[in-house]
Amino acid sequence: QVRQSNKYFSDKHNSKLTRTSILTTMAFINLLIALAFVAFGQNIDFYYYTDKIGNDGNLLQDYSQPAQTMIKYGNFSDFTPYQEGATVEDDSFFSIPEAGFADRKVSKRLTTEERACSTLDSMYQSKDYGWLGFVASALTGTDFKPSATWLIANGPNSWTIKSSEGSEPTTSQLQKTCGDPSLTLYSYIIQKYGMVTADCIPNTVTIPTDLTKCTNGGALDTKLKGYKEAFINIDGSDKLKEALITVGPVFLTEEDAIVIGWDQSHWIVASQNGEGDYNSIRYSYSAFSEYDGKILVNTGSAVVCTAGKYPSVDDCDCAAGDTKCLSGPPDCTSIKKETPKEDAHAQ
Repeated sequence: QVRQSNKYFSDKHNSKLTRTSILTTMAFINLLIALAFVAFGQNIDFYYYTDKIGNDGNLLQDYSQPAQTMIKYGNFSDFTPYQEGATVEDDSFFSIPEAGFADRKVSKRLTTEERACSTLDSMYQSKDYGWLGFVASALTGTDFKPSATWLIANGPNSWTIKSSEGSEPTTSQLQKTCGDPSLTLYSYIIQKYGMVTADCIPNTVTIPTDLTKCTNGGALDTKLKGYKEAFINIDGSDKLKEALITVGPVFLTEEDAIVIGWDQSHWIVASQNGEGDYNSIRYSYSAFSEYDGKILVNTGSAVVCTAGKYPSVDDCDCAAGDTKCLSGPPDCTSIKKETPKEDAHAQ
């Protein structure tokens, strides 16, 4: 599930990190994934790593911690469908409208100028860029072409990896350019800062320094803050359908397929042609033998308040009459989680 490749890293930057620490880190990641698979036997649908960019703007990946603190598990049932009323029993489901799919901004190939940013070009070729755009489009109900430039500009100042207890941490100072690993850390950046569209901040080699407004002077409209990449290893088509209706398009990395929906006998896949454009293509249900891949999930603390009882100020930090809590005391946070509708469409 971990689609991190050395092709993302410039030979001129962070050579020590890429040659030594990445290999060590991947070994620990494989160990964590093995632990996660054990958890999947306990009806767990997905997992993600708890490390994040700190308030100091730096990213620390500390693999010397106990495993149970490094991984968080979840189920699709933790969330409600972002399209009201959708169920796995439906004959069809489209996370993104199929009509006009090929004409959407996120479906179009990148321009030569955009691909001049080497890490964006690698992310585009690996389909990670397209997948993020389709997820954001589905959850916001818009045609969302992500600004990779925004993600790079909001990258961590430094990236530190501590591979084991007693080991010497390896730190790389990031320049936040198209030539260093900043963009490969997109999951952490989205979690802390969210995403904006390329209409707001265009994808260029020149990385902006003013992140308070769009390039044209317009107001920022940040989406999906708090969301993070998570990994799945699930069984059966119903589980994949449940993922599609609750968390959006699924990137089946083993199959190299971005699944965006289904009809009575097919999966609907965002398929990239040789020119780089995406079209919606149908694959039979039997086409995919493995449901390994990744999703984007809300890692925020939203919870559902007691069913049938409106929360008070003392119960949860919610407005009177609101059935969803964004934060609250322990008796509130222990209740089943749900993505608030307003969070599913705006952060």
